[in-house]
Amino acid sequence: MNADEPKIDRLAWLEGTWTGSAFGGTIDEVFSVPAGGVVLATSRVVADGQLTHREFIVLAERDSSLVYEVHLPRREPHVFRLEKLGEQSVVWADPENDWPQRIRYARTGEAIEVKLEGAPGGRVEQFTMLRQAP
Repeated sequence: MNADEPKIDRLAWLEGTWTGSAFGGTIDEVFSVPAGGVVLATSRVVADGQLTHREFIVLAERDSSLVYEVHLPRREPHVFRLEKLGEQSVVWADPENDWPQRIRYARTGEAIEVKLEGAPGGRVEQFTMLRQAP
């Protein structure tokens, strides 16, 4: 990577435990501190006391950029490519994916706004997660 390429340290603002309401339940996401060119994360949704969704996420420096690699149970990992990187916001995209095609995280204070979008005019899910005390 050269000096102009995105570095994983630029995603340090994601570090921590975040909780909100989404997909009919409570969503929890935990992001590690950037190290070794990656941020590791977990995401789960619990509704009515039952786990309804879980995934493992790898944010990584790859091919002179940053990628969002999602691992779902019994599926091959899926990679979204960096579309836009701000001071405390990031957008990854894969226009060929069925849903979502775009994943956006934006931090404002102790909250993260998440937006998942499908094709133009298609399904959009948007929710806020608040930072939890360590």
